Amino acid sequence: MTKLWTTPTDFQKRLKPERLPMMEADYSGAPPPADLQFLADRLAILNHVSAYSFLIDEGRWEEWFALFSDDILFETTVPCFGTIRAKGKEAFRKFVDVRFRGPGSETNDTAHRHTMGNIHVARQTDTTAEVRTLTMLN
Repeated sequence: MTKLWTTPTDFQKRLKPERLPMMEADYSGAPPPADLQFLADRLAILNHVSAYSFLIDEGRWEEWFALFSDDILFETTVPCFGTIRAKGKEAFRKFVDVRFRGPGSETNDTAHRHTMGNIHVARQTDTTAEVRTLTMLN
């Protein structure tokens, strides 16, 4: 079994709220395998991450939820709440309902735009991908 997370750094421990530790990954700068399927999959992963922002900003919730597998492990650091982990699609839906679609959200006419930056595919296999990104809300 591979270790997915490292221990938080001293710098991360000083930040409030608590931050997620960094994913372990190959930071060598080595190019990815010269396999066409691997590269096509990588482009699909990047497109998938981009779709996240567009669908949520357009309020296309069911299409947005369809981006995630049933065994999703969603981890985020949210101001005032700290680190939140939702394992499984049902727990993830509950988190989203509380965070974005709770009472009063139907009258919220503020348009938000998510911008994804620093997209990092930490691991990629034929069937899974581990991706992290910095999401900014405008």
